Amino acid sequence: MQFQVAGHHGLLQVEWKKKQFTHRSEKEDTMELIAKKQLSLFFVIAFGMPVLLGVLLGITYYRGGNTDIFPNTWMFLPACAVMAGKLYFEKENCPARPFYRTYILFTVVMVILCMLQAFGHDMTRTAIIVGALASIVCLIRLLCMEPENRARSGLTFSQNWKHGLLLCGLFGLLLCLQLLLRLLTAGVLTGDVPAMLHTVQFQENAVMSLLLLPLWAVLNLALMFGEEYGWRYYLQPILQSRFGPRKGVILLGLLWGLWHLPLNLYYYSPVTALLSLLGQLIACVSLGTFFGWVYLKTGNIWAVSLLHFLNNSFVTMFFAISPAGMVWTWQSLLLNAAVFAVVFLPFLFTKEYTTKNK
Repeated sequence: MQFQVAGHHGLLQVEWKKKQFTHRSEKEDTMELIAKKQLSLFFVIAFGMPVLLGVLLGITYYRGGNTDIFPNTWMFLPACAVMAGKLYFEKENCPARPFYRTYILFTVVMVILCMLQAFGHDMTRTAIIVGALASIVCLIRLLCMEPENRARSGLTFSQNWKHGLLLCGLFGLLLCLQLLLRLLTAGVLTGDVPAMLHTVQFQENAVMSLLLLPLWAVLNLALMFGEEYGWRYYLQPILQSRFGPRKGVILLGLLWGLWHLPLNLYYYSPVTALLSLLGQLIACVSLGTFFGWVYLKTGNIWAVSLLHFLNNSFVTMFFAISPAGMVWTWQSLLLNAAVFAVVFLPFLFTKEYTTKNK
């Protein structure tokens, strides 16, 4: 009799564990389905919106209008895509709702300004003000969040911040090395290294720009964060878990480069768009390798956002060189590829990109 009760009790335990296992599997399946839907929404927004904005950019370009507003708007889109997915699928469980809604609101405003720009209204100055205002308001929103909620959303400031700053300093040195190698190589090819070195002219206010660098970083926070929250925080872990650390970060770099395509056609280099796109792919794979490495080491999205700011500001702030309207040649493309490969691709062979650290 005792054996029968024990057996019956054991049968109940088996049935209970079976139901528990089935319930857990259903829950995991549901979470996986939501993750897939969220990823699909991310691609629709992050890559679909540039297509629509590309039409507006093309209209503005052929109309002879100022196109500077478009690259800044572009930068909002990846983070906006992540936030829209989290707000829609996580709903009340999303710990950063106020911040996300604020960021999305500013993204919508920037898109509206692009529309107005395309149809003859000069919104260039307004867009600069809106971008700076977005950075300040979003920063206030972040500071008002509970530290726990910032951490759950990948928005914490304090995580490995000292290490992050050191790596930003390293990146600054690598940018200088990249410029020097490019000039020396071009000088060797032309047979006049001193003349090539003298082609670099600092801006008159270069020292002031350096002193004001922290202020410019804060005022451009929303833009640089916009790309990095989408690429490094959200998409990089997904691709690396699927394809491995190295292949995942390379694929991310290629997607990141293709994402710029309309800008290559109508902003960066309308005359040599194909070469510009190839240069963009090389730059994004190379820089993405370093940015991804820093994010793997620190887990701090603000560190890589600062890297992005330094990269975008280095040439324009100190040397008065605009990224718009460049003309590429095969020689300049191969030179850039060689320099990027030498400076940044060695980071692919660090321990952060080994299978063991997947």
